Amino acid sequence: MMIDYLLVGGQVVASEGQAEPFVGTVAIAGERIVWVQQGIVDAPARQRIDCSGLIVAPGFIDIHTHSDAAFLKDSGGQSQITQGVTTEIAGNCGHSCAPCADPILLRKHLLAVQDSTEITWRTFAEYLDVLQATRPVLNVASYVGHGTVRLAVKGTASSAAGADELSAMGKYLRQALDDGAIGISTGLEYAPGMHATAVELLEAGAIAAEFDVVYASHVRNRDWLIEMGVGEALGIARTTRSKLQLSHIAPKYGAPQGAADRLLEMVRWAREDGADVGFDVIPDEWGPTKVIASLPMWALELPSDELRSLLRPGPSRARLQENAFPNWKLLADHRWDWLVLYHCGANPSYMGKTIQQIAVERQSTPWDCICDLLLEEGAEMSRLMWCGRVSSQADIDTLIRQPDCMVISDGVSVSEVGALKDLRFSPIAFSWAASFLQKYVRDQRVLDIVEAVGRLTWTPARRFRLEHRGELRAGYYADLAVFDLDQIHCHSTLENPNVKSTGVTHVFVNGTAVMRDASITEARPGKVLRRGA
Repeated sequence: MMIDYLLVGGQVVASEGQAEPFVGTVAIAGERIVWVQQGIVDAPARQRIDCSGLIVAPGFIDIHTHSDAAFLKDSGGQSQITQGVTTEIAGNCGHSCAPCADPILLRKHLLAVQDSTEITWRTFAEYLDVLQATRPVLNVASYVGHGTVRLAVKGTASSAAGADELSAMGKYLRQALDDGAIGISTGLEYAPGMHATAVELLEAGAIAAEFDVVYASHVRNRDWLIEMGVGEALGIARTTRSKLQLSHIAPKYGAPQGAADRLLEMVRWAREDGADVGFDVIPDEWGPTKVIASLPMWALELPSDELRSLLRPGPSRARLQENAFPNWKLLADHRWDWLVLYHCGANPSYMGKTIQQIAVERQSTPWDCICDLLLEEGAEMSRLMWCGRVSSQADIDTLIRQPDCMVISDGVSVSEVGALKDLRFSPIAFSWAASFLQKYVRDQRVLDIVEAVGRLTWTPARRFRLEHRGELRAGYYADLAVFDLDQIHCHSTLENPNVKSTGVTHVFVNGTAVMRDASITEARPGKVLRRGA
């Protein structure tokens, strides 16, 4: 067998149980790794790459993204590839692109990209086929979103699901899992998932257990009611024996002091009772959400025309502001200086400015400013995004120190150029993995390089049963990231997020180089990863 690539002399981080990197050689032929050997090994190869002074690791896996619709517009994945990411899991927080019963309604609920998304599919299998046809640069798997299924069965109705509706939801979920969905995700802080009752969620958890897949939960609350939000998810895991993944679980602004430690106690208690619980964090204090989610639940159930009428200047605006439980306590405390407008189609000049700054500029109150900005987006008001300083660095650090904590972007795969160059969804889309390595390994030495690589590779691969991925072993798919730890640097900022990180030199996806010498190639070797395939 002729070797296509011989990666020679790098510091190899190959698999779990390894104490430290070793100087080694990795051979790639076709889509697979042929062998991994210690020392500098010379062998005939089409291309020999000197990796001296560089870390050679499995490609990174981002288990929590929202690239479902964005990939249909541009599947080039620049923000991920330039950080060494070779696989991502979309369909999180209850939002997936399928199944679809009403294309118009589904389009309104897609995250990040709506206006240009032509929905030609109905089933999950059909969506995955459309996704594969885009020739993604990296591997992509997807959850089926409970919220999307609820939308297909009940539309935007907030009422509890009846017996027939529960049966219909169950059929949709089972069909999607048969079609290749990697698990079931829920998003209980936003419509339509926020309307789900315990019965509905227990049914979803039971189906996840039936198929032995992950049940991922964006819990209802992570601030003043964090114990209630996390407790509900843990109760579902304990009752149904499903594999629970607590998504981006760092406590939010307004949570009681010591909430991270309390959360870990709750997880330990559930595990002692036999529950299978995993969790992940965003390695940043700032997080994104839709501006429209700041409105009261009753307002979000209204037809678009009625909602626009309420948003217009007048007494109705005061009614909208009377929201006893806003999705972020930042809003209740009027922390307008900690809310940064992030994606704004009608007023792009405001992107990167705080609501406080925009209100001053417009000579308006912050609340009037929010209502006006929503109105000015017109039919696309649900695309208006902001970022809030929602988590504390101390809580993030506490969680990242846990050996089984995975690290995620909670972002969208975007680019400095092309169709998605102006899309802002997350402040760390271009820097989440690089920031994690730069801060927690190189600068602060909280983790050693083997531990850190494991959080990004074999730990998620095992959790999500990504067969033959996540380690450098003979016969495994050749997904690799080669980088200089000393040169890993993040260049994106809160105000200018879409700037790529540096320090990653070579990236391989399924044996094909998608980055060589820090330059992206034209190759598109990514695969849609389907459960059971």
